[in-house]
Amino acid sequence: MIVVDHRAFHLYREDAYREYCWSVDAWGSYQPASFIYLCFEAFKDSCAEYGLQLVFRPGHKTQDYFPWRYERDSVSEDVRARGLILRIEKAKGSFAKIGANPTEWEFRALTSPGESVRWIEIETDMPGRLFVTKDGFLSDGFFMKGYGYSEENHKQIRALIQSFACFKYNLLRIEFRNVVTTWPTGEPLTIIVDVWNHGPSLAEAMLTLNVSPEFEPVSPLDRRIPPLRTLDRAGFSFQVIPRADGILPLVTNALVSLSGKSGCEVVFDSPRISFVPAIGSPQQSLVPEDNPTLKRLIAVFRDTTMVSEIKSLLELAQIDVRACLNRMRVLAEKIVLRVLDKLEITCQNRNLAAGISVLRERHIVSDRAISYLHTIRIIGNTASHASSDPLSDTDVRIVSYALASVVEELMNRGLL
Repeated sequence: MIVVDHRAFHLYREDAYREYCWSVDAWGSYQPASFIYLCFEAFKDSCAEYGLQLVFRPGHKTQDYFPWRYERDSVSEDVRARGLILRIEKAKGSFAKIGANPTEWEFRALTSPGESVRWIEIETDMPGRLFVTKDGFLSDGFFMKGYGYSEENHKQIRALIQSFACFKYNLLRIEFRNVVTTWPTGEPLTIIVDVWNHGPSLAEAMLTLNVSPEFEPVSPLDRRIPPLRTLDRAGFSFQVIPRADGILPLVTNALVSLSGKSGCEVVFDSPRISFVPAIGSPQQSLVPEDNPTLKRLIAVFRDTTMVSEIKSLLELAQIDVRACLNRMRVLAEKIVLRVLDKLEITCQNRNLAAGISVLRERHIVSDRAISYLHTIRIIGNTASHASSDPLSDTDVRIVSYALASVVEELMNRGLL
């Protein structure tokens, strides 16, 4: 989101209502304005649709030319009237300094619900853009039917917000569409990216995303951005594999190179994701395990033609846990592809993940077997790559039990 400093009246209805209640006396006889004309929460929500995030910073105060409240009993009506005239004349003088014509606007403390919304843009030689309208036009009152809302007023306010979201210089906003809060390490994470153009029409550009060193990118991080008109969007997705657990920012930097000499600013808010130890971590409890001698796995394979494939697993588990887990993952992949070949089912990507997907889509095995295959795949992948996740003989027994369960079901179904 593009952060915008809000310095008008109250940004939130709660604050506006508190102001309103403070200004109304005990009998309700003094009501300077309904609180809906003192807040801009609906305007804030409409701005968010165009990527603008209005924020209020308590330390910043705007010049108040139109005070909403007066000390009624301490000064006479005449003194109050003269004070209001002086404030209005001061406001008109300031208004003229920015290039606006004070005679084209009605200066008064309150906005009438019956008024039609209008706004103008004043041309400047500054990098920013200058818009002029009344505060009241953008208040909640002009978003509510029965008050200042009308189709024409709504159209004018939307047109102002749309213009307000456009900049004179090249500016791209990056949004991450499918942000997750938690994700396991070792599992591919696909992120959908939207690139919005908030500047002038943009010719072809090249966007480069830089990710945290804890991620292994498995898809290109350089992307060609097609020509974009103002407020147009382009989208793409990329994939990374987290290799360490912890709360980490996904993207650390984003750069755009244009064909011309002009630069381009990039605005983005990188999501911070909590990455947790993978499913293969010994922290998992109550997961079915084989015994330390892999008794169940050996017993199941004894009646298959692949008994030689597991002969060295027990010895390997005592020497190198990661190598043993990787060997079992490779064996599971070989078994899955053999079953698909026997059924004459084509699997375009001949790997374990793709094979599991085909088995599930065709309902060839039970969901229980599918879950065990994923267990083998995930723990095996963790063992195959550099990872901070600790692996032990507990993981070997978990995978051994899972592999034995899968093979047992395949044999019962006559698929092996």
